[in-house]
Amino acid sequence: MIYSRHEKRRMPRLAIAGMVAAGFLGGCSPSSAGQPPPGPNDYPAAEQSLHFQGALSTEVTTAYPTSCGAGTGPDGELFSFAAYFQSQGAWYLIKFETDYLSRQYKGPGPYAVKAAIYPRAPDGLADPIYSGSVQLTVSGYRGGRWAGSVSGTLDWTGSTTEKVQVNISGGWTCTNGPMTGPG
Repeated sequence: MIYSRHEKRRMPRLAIAGMVAAGFLGGCSPSSAGQPPPGPNDYPAAEQSLHFQGALSTEVTTAYPTSCGAGTGPDGELFSFAAYFQSQGAWYLIKFETDYLSRQYKGPGPYAVKAAIYPRAPDGLADPIYSGSVQLTVSGYRGGRWAGSVSGTLDWTGSTTEKVQVNISGGWTCTNGPMTGPG
């Protein structure tokens, strides 16, 4: 069973996996089978202060989290954040989460985590265009929302002879709920 840290409910492990997958892949549940995945604006908006510099350069003040919070299961505890943001008319998804195997989530504090940026395609998400490791700091859960900061550098995943990077820094927030598990 998965135990939600803040909503005091039990969820089968597959339910949490489904919520995480739905969040990361743009949403697909049995009730939406055959329908297009939710668009970025279908998720609740959240204030951000994220700064992207380099090959993708933008200031994100509003994003649409698709995954938010902590969840516990037989393999340990996980913290996940993923959110859509828009830059120059294109939609992207930034995703970072702790790893059960390397260092489980144990509450507020800093974590070295994998991160990726995905472009949004008409049918959901494409493969990541940037990936790497970032320093994720979870400040905590207050007033019904999670907050923290992130900093690090992501590398271009495509083939190129140049080193193409995106630096990310700043603060993030999200509110966990029915569309944004895992919390």
